[in-house]
Amino acid sequence: SIASKNLGDNFKKIEVKDFIDDSTKKLVLVHYNGNIGYDNAMTKKSMLIQTAELFKELFAAGIPIQEVTAFIYADMKGSNGSHERLAMKCQLKGSNAANIDWRNINKTKFDQNLDNIWIAPALKK
Repeated sequence: SIASKNLGDNFKKIEVKDFIDDSTKKLVLVHYNGNIGYDNAMTKKSMLIQTAELFKELFAAGIPIQEVTAFIYADMKGSNGSHERLAMKCQLKGSNAANIDWRNINKTKFDQNLDNIWIAPALKK
């Protein structure tokens, strides 16, 4: 799949579902391990770059996508030690993706292009 080629060893799984209001359009859910930087700010930027590159390829594939949601995981310390946890969740609607100039996008600030983003509190520190 596009996601597994783009993400390589970081790829976990992809789910493609029919959009409930229009079965010709698809909801794409991608789960993968995020690239880790030397600090939280670099980790966040690295994950945004990774997500921007993935979304660019998915929306360019010609699939009628209603929305893509990326679930990005990382090893983070919790109260009971280090565990793999959801680090970031990014959503982008196809209608908004069509308006993005993908050639000139600032990937480290890709969060400004997303419809919705959730960042784990541990990454905000």
